[in-house]
Amino acid sequence: MTAKQKLFIKLYSADKSITAVCKEMSISRGAFYQWKLKNNDFKDKVEDIKEEQLDFVEDALMNKIKEGDTTSIIFYLKTQGKGRGYNEKMEVDNNLIVVVE
Repeated sequence: MTAKQKLFIKLYSADKSITAVCKEMSISRGAFYQWKLKNNDFKDKVEDIKEEQLDFVEDALMNKIKEGDTTSIIFYLKTQGKGRGYNEKMEVDNNLIVVVE
């Protein structure tokens, strides 16, 4: 990993977005994606940080749910409770024929 890539990892792990780090380092997002394509160690570290960020956000969501936050509860059920019928997706059966008399 290059010195610039190591700096990117350091800045990204400080809870900054990819765009913010690219701007701070004066590199394009394209350069970032090229680094990911060409360097598996860099790619793995970026993905590890992204997973940690997701864990952090999931913990925050669970805390809001425990507090009884209705919006958070609805969001969780719509995204994670689909198998139990918590969704707004309308299913259309094109083979259904309705006869009205």
